[in-house]
Amino acid sequence: ICENNSDSELSGFTITNGFYDDGGGGHNNDDGGGGIRCLYCTILISDVIVTENQSINDDGAGLFIRYSNVSIENTSIINNVAGNGAGGFRADFSSVFLNSVELINNRTLDGGNGGAIYLGATNLDLNNSLIYNNEAWMGGAVYTSGGSIDIINSTIVSNTTNYPNMGAIVNAGGTSISIMNTIVWGNNPFELYDITNIEYSNIQGGSSGNGNIDIDPQFTNPENSDYPLQSTSPCIDVGDPNSELDPDGTIADMGAYYFHQYQPPL
Repeated sequence: ICENNSDSELSGFTITNGFYDDGGGGHNNDDGGGGIRCLYCTILISDVIVTENQSINDDGAGLFIRYSNVSIENTSIINNVAGNGAGGFRADFSSVFLNSVELINNRTLDGGNGGAIYLGATNLDLNNSLIYNNEAWMGGAVYTSGGSIDIINSTIVSNTTNYPNMGAIVNAGGTSISIMNTIVWGNNPFELYDITNIEYSNIQGGSSGNGNIDIDPQFTNPENSDYPLQSTSPCIDVGDPNSELDPDGTIADMGAYYFHQYQPPL
């Protein structure tokens, strides 16, 4: 638990087999978080694995964040289960920055929303991250109400919902959402709900906006959960031309993992 702290840091740990259950109603108060709870704090979480945690009858099995400023980097949030919302993490009235984060195989039970992420009145920046194979009633990847979300250079694939037309990312109202240089593909049964500000992204089923495409991204080996791009991928060098260049000096690719193009020496 990080509570009433500033400038805290958690690095290099595996958080596993945590369990939280207050009998219900975690989304109405400060209760929740099988793995990590952040209440009224500022914290950097880096190089951490958050896995196999449970928040039964409550929210945020991996992490529960409330009234906090949280940065999460180079971290895996995997195989966590929530009884209500947010198998991966829930954040309310907070600011959350994610960079190079994997959210994989998280799920909710019995009608819970937000398989990987549930946000309430929270500002989220999601960069260079993979959201894969999460499951919820609505919003297999993300369920949000209020605040803002900026998603850049991320891959959101194979997330599942049980409610028709409430697929990978669901804007339940009042959230400003921007998606750029991102791949949203193979989610079931629908990719996006009530999201219009999308540019230079590969969206299955198509989306209006500058530079968007609807073409098989040609992942390296999706059958084995391997989501870098093949050399023939249509997502290479077609990101926003005004974005920061990829590390190989070429125009930004779409997705979490850029394809490194060999640059011969001068």
